Amino acid sequence: MTRIYEWLRINEVRVIYFVLSLIIFCSFWVFFHTPPKDFPLGQVFTIESGQSLQTITNTLYENHIIKYPLVFRTHVIISGGEKKVKAGDYLLDNKEGPADLAYRFVHGDYHLAVTKITIPEGWNTFEIADYLSK
Repeated sequence: MTRIYEWLRINEVRVIYFVLSLIIFCSFWVFFHTPPKDFPLGQVFTIESGQSLQTITNTLYENHIIKYPLVFRTHVIISGGEKKVKAGDYLLDNKEGPADLAYRFVHGDYHLAVTKITIPEGWNTFEIADYLSK
């Protein structure tokens, strides 16, 4: 036991720096990955083709999907640039923080199942509607 105290006394500054670094790192991780309390689970968020990053960020903020617009924009730019955001419909099936959403939007991770439908040639709109309703 005395060896531990001796080691701590000798390396006191290193231990303090390590603990402070760990606290700062954990704080940043929580800040970047924590969603708002009223995150709208189950909604679909749509990004239109040609929509600016500023417009996307404002819409996310207004819909309580992100808390800190600057954090989201920064992560999008770091993840691949604001021109790399993929247009489409994104299912918000998990509570995600701004860093996670930025990654999804840049990489086109929609979380929606794609269903392939083949419509036989010659069908009219009524037959197509009946087929799709089934």
